[in-house]
Amino acid sequence: MADCIDFEDWLAKAEGDREGAMLLMREFSKSIAGLIAFLCQQSVEKYLKALLVRQRVSFPRTHDLAALAAGSYPDIARIQPSLARLQPYAVNVRYPGFDPERPECEEAIGHLERVRSHCRELLELGECE
Repeated sequence: MADCIDFEDWLAKAEGDREGAMLLMREFSKSIAGLIAFLCQQSVEKYLKALLVRQRVSFPRTHDLAALAAGSYPDIARIQPSLARLQPYAVNVRYPGFDPERPECEEAIGHLERVRSHCRELLELGECE
């Protein structure tokens, strides 16, 4: 973890990934479904990293959402189902044979929104669009 990166930097990246997923979802096609799901996972990953940076907790280079969440706060049970559903999108969707359908992408966005809301609450940021 780079010491000079602040939690706001991670938040900006998380929001960028979220915005990308939302934009792509509006123009959904099967060819970009994997990218939508990947961006949902990436946004959540970066939100969790923002929590860790804010708490001055070091973390390894990993895409493992459960591992990141376990180190960031004790109330992981509240978002654990969302983390578990998004985890396969970290790697699997980058390769042929694992292509989500539209309902799966919609579900991924729902999980992203739940985790985002929870993280923003923990970061005392409030809601935003």
